[in-house]
Amino acid sequence: LKDKISRTQEETALEVLDFFQTRLQRLLLAEGFDHETITAVLAAGCRDVVDAVDKVQALHQFRQSPEFPSLATAFKRVINIAQGAEPGEVDAALFQYGEENILYQSAVLMESQVTQALESRDYPGVCRALASLRGPVDAYFEKVMVMAEDADLRRNRLALLLRISQTFLLMADFSKITTS
Repeated sequence: LKDKISRTQEETALEVLDFFQTRLQRLLLAEGFDHETITAVLAAGCRDVVDAVDKVQALHQFRQSPEFPSLATAFKRVINIAQGAEPGEVDAALFQYGEENILYQSAVLMESQVTQALESRDYPGVCRALASLRGPVDAYFEKVMVMAEDADLRRNRLALLLRISQTFLLMADFSKITTS
């Protein structure tokens, strides 16, 4: 068949993946899950069908909690501000506020918890670990001006938020979920 296919392997693979994602989305909708939850999980690049279903179920349950709207707002804020930021190492020596250090330490702990939960496919555990950042994120945004005039401070602050957003994206793209 190789001689008869007019597309590259990459194009064919993307088309097949898109077909399966569309089919999975329809199946999950038929199961009663909402469009936003499904889209958020699939937008994060979930390619394993069983993982995708498990993540949708966990996120669906997580969205039922009364604190989810404020958590989602914090997640979206981190993701939106970090979007387009250059990846880089976070330099704790550049922290000017205690809230920066608290968020950094909380993020390191959260990353460890997320990694362990992902390894054991404990997606409710991933959600709980992500939720642990709510307070530190809120305090950070109340005190710290991310887009500082000093380029090194700005770059460092964006690197911290990008690191956190990349961890969020292991579960779902929370920017796809409305909170109102």
